[in-house]
Amino acid sequence: MNRQIAGTIIALAAAALLQACNQAPDMAKVESNVAKARAEGQQQVIDAQAALRRLNDRINQHALDTQVSTRANDANKESVSAQVARHARKMRHEATREMAYARYDVDNAKATASNNVAQAQCEAKIGAAEKSCRQNADALFNAAIATAKMHISAAQPRSPSDG
Repeated sequence: MNRQIAGTIIALAAAALLQACNQAPDMAKVESNVAKARAEGQQQVIDAQAALRRLNDRINQHALDTQVSTRANDANKESVSAQVARHARKMRHEATREMAYARYDVDNAKATASNNVAQAQCEAKIGAAEKSCRQNADALFNAAIATAKMHISAAQPRSPSDG
């Protein structure tokens, strides 16, 4: 008798859990979450792009400053020329590396923003459809991050002495 009662209680609990899992999502909440994810993502992308622009401006200003100092030292041309060339190669190497990471930050912000929006949109689905939606969003995110990382690797100069 106790086994029948326990079995009935377990069956009712399982049915209640399944019902809760299969309830239609609150679309107003889903839309709110999507809008919030979209707004936060846009701000993260804007911030990353601003950082990239500031870095680019700083690199351009440094290059201009180097050109001015080179012209000022033209009188001692031969010894200064070799030093300037070494310094310029080193600065190009560092600038390339910094720009690659700044571009990665932009790509990462875009991928994260897209993933967050997609994950919020997945809330509108239930059961296996939601799981599949989330897995698809994660796969797209992982692919975007992998591509961004490949761009970093491709942008890395082999050494500061490479011209």
